[in-house]
Amino acid sequence: MDIHAHLSGTEVIGLLGGCFNQSQLTIQTAVPCNSLSTGMQCEMDPVSQTEACEAIIDSGLQVVGWYHSHPTFPPNPSVRDIETQSQFQSWFVQGGAPFVGVIVNPYGRNFQNESEFRFMIICDQWLDGEMTSEYSIKVN
Repeated sequence: MDIHAHLSGTEVIGLLGGCFNQSQLTIQTAVPCNSLSTGMQCEMDPVSQTEACEAIIDSGLQVVGWYHSHPTFPPNPSVRDIETQSQFQSWFVQGGAPFVGVIVNPYGRNFQNESEFRFMIICDQWLDGEMTSEYSIKVN
């Protein structure tokens, strides 16, 4: 997903494949999708989303998340990102497995050539309008 984000000056989007065993989510692949970008927001083309899902499942993995980029601003989730994450979680969550949303800024703050990632899962309380749970990591 980091390479995909570096290949375009506009937002990119895709699905993540992997597995969930006991309490560990492992992301093993990122499958790029076509974007229906309006310049203000990025949405996944339904045809390429279906093809990406099929590719992930055909490779023996589960669809465990989605990603998109914020090429010129920090990887903080917008209201639209939170809505999309909530919608995808309701579609893809299987047997209590988490479904993660990832936002990547391919150039980091102040264009320091260091990518930044934000990982998010919407907790049940957020769905009731109370809160979110976010997980952030720095990737070297």
